[in-house]
Amino acid sequence: MKICRNCKKIIDDDALVCPYCGCVNRNDNSVTRGNIERNAPAPRKKSKLWLWVLGWMCFFPIPLTILVARSKKLNNVVKAVILILFWGILIRVGTKKEKPVDIAGTTEIVREMPLQDDTSSESVSEESTTVESTQETTAPVMAQSISFGEVKSSMNVGDTWQAVAIISPENAQDKAVVWTSSNEAVATVDGEGNITALGGGVTTITAKTSNGIENSFDIGVEADKDVDKRLMQVSTDWSRTDDNNIGHEWSYDIRINGERAKGEMEVALGDNISFSASMEEEDTKPDIGSESASHTVTKEDIMNGFSTSLEVVVTENGGRNKGKSAHFVVTYKFVPK
Repeated sequence: MKICRNCKKIIDDDALVCPYCGCVNRNDNSVTRGNIERNAPAPRKKSKLWLWVLGWMCFFPIPLTILVARSKKLNNVVKAVILILFWGILIRVGTKKEKPVDIAGTTEIVREMPLQDDTSSESVSEESTTVESTQETTAPVMAQSISFGEVKSSMNVGDTWQAVAIISPENAQDKAVVWTSSNEAVATVDGEGNITALGGGVTTITAKTSNGIENSFDIGVEADKDVDKRLMQVSTDWSRTDDNNIGHEWSYDIRINGERAKGEMEVALGDNISFSASMEEEDTKPDIGSESASHTVTKEDIMNGFSTSLEVVVTENGGRNKGKSAHFVVTYKFVPK
């Protein structure tokens, strides 16, 4: 019996491979005397040259030698060559020995077999590692945090504002968020983050991703203390809507409540605002057109602002284009500040 050099278990003396761990016992200590004797090459046999010489002398070699030596047709050189070649071949054949079977080489082949299993195991392990690595690199990038750009802490009733959610990391596959308001009586929010203030109070606006990441902020909405009056930003504009070739240079006069329109104006509930506009062609016989209108301010106008328009028509009073008209649209806009 002997001990395996790898797992230290007792195995048979003639075992070349451990039956427990498959270790190949290559060193000299793992080969017993019986294995050495079994694997040793066969002993060299002694050449029986004298038997060959005796046998051939009795039957063929001696008579052939005598015949060649006595031949008168052959000269001495040819005779000598024939006899030397003949006896050389005879002795070579008689002394030829058989080659022993290479048992040791066969044993080595058997011993090397387990090593192929180890290599196969390593190859399978490397393939498995490659597959796992590929699967890891193709995993989707998920959202990890939400932040906001500009955040308003307070709004007035009727105000609107859009909140923007910033998803991290930037390469997150799904950046969509769901917006909610904790108190829709105070403010509502749509799917794009547009917030509308409706009434006094505080509400929490929350943005949440598909994988459960969320963040929120609070907005306080102040109820209008004086909903009957509000400062407005006023702007005016005009444009021509016809394609008649009438006039080249025009002057205009646009007024609100009889005064030229200003940048700001305080508007109160129930105010009756008058609008007037005139357009004049600048030539020797000027053509003039004018229009006026009025508007009564409502509560909705105070909350959200309003606009109104006038259509001014200028008719040619002489010349080749007499009777043709130029059409203008004058627009007034009131935006709450």
